[in-house]
Amino acid sequence: MISVIIPTYGRVVILDRVLYAFTHQSCKDFEVILVSDGDETGALLYKQSYQMPFPMKVVWQENAGPAKARNIGVEHAKSDIVCFIGDDCIPARDFVFQHTYSHLKYREGAVQGYTIWHPDIVDDFMRYLYESGIQVNEPALKDGNGWKEKVDGFFMTTNVSITKRAFHNVGGFSDKFPAAAWEDVHIGAVLAQQQTPTYFNHKALNYHWHKQTLDSYIHRQMTEGASRLVLCELLPELSGNLIDSVNLRKFDENVFNAAVADARETHYSQSPDFQELRRYRWGKALQLASLKGML
Repeated sequence: MISVIIPTYGRVVILDRVLYAFTHQSCKDFEVILVSDGDETGALLYKQSYQMPFPMKVVWQENAGPAKARNIGVEHAKSDIVCFIGDDCIPARDFVFQHTYSHLKYREGAVQGYTIWHPDIVDDFMRYLYESGIQVNEPALKDGNGWKEKVDGFFMTTNVSITKRAFHNVGGFSDKFPAAAWEDVHIGAVLAQQQTPTYFNHKALNYHWHKQTLDSYIHRQMTEGASRLVLCELLPELSGNLIDSVNLRKFDENVFNAAVADARETHYSQSPDFQELRRYRWGKALQLASLKGML
């Protein structure tokens, strides 16, 4: 059995599709723990209105973010294996089976599943986010022979499962992170330091239904920058790779605003002559947004 933990806030419509997908899982041995992060009119009303054909428990907390919500979900989980997904991540039919199979096979540690954008919402910008590694560092999941079996250090909470023992050994999610950014990477890094293995199963698939625009991702990068500093505070040994001190000192608000304006100017251009420039401008604006978040 696996306990699937879903922190949620303000996404009742897409959450409906997520839960509907769980009614069609090929493996039925699971429960869902839905943690409503201060959203009384969302998940709680959902539970009152619908009867799920699988065990589901709804837990409510004062708004404190997904990290604390996941920790609370683990407290309520009946299984020795907990699986974290986003409330906007729609599981494929064999999602539960593949996570269950991997834990039966490996018996320890964590299992990283594979999350891709839902094909119905992908556009050029979202494709760029994925292919550039800004959204998911997919090249690190592969080697010359295809998908890797072990991906120590990965722990992306759009789609990951872990034994309760390993989860408690890392102390759960830290509540020091101000938002949903880097709190999962922190667990992955600690697992790697403890030499607790993380395995990869690309067949444990789900689809991320989260439309991103240039402006929404610039905001996301600023949030990421702020949370990056928390990760470096908790794990100072990572600071050398995560903090660009030279460009931080050189950061200029006017340069940032100009980079965002340039990215917007070519954002919708479909001309083949502008594709390289368009991607360059996206990258520059997002890089500077992360620096702004750190500052």
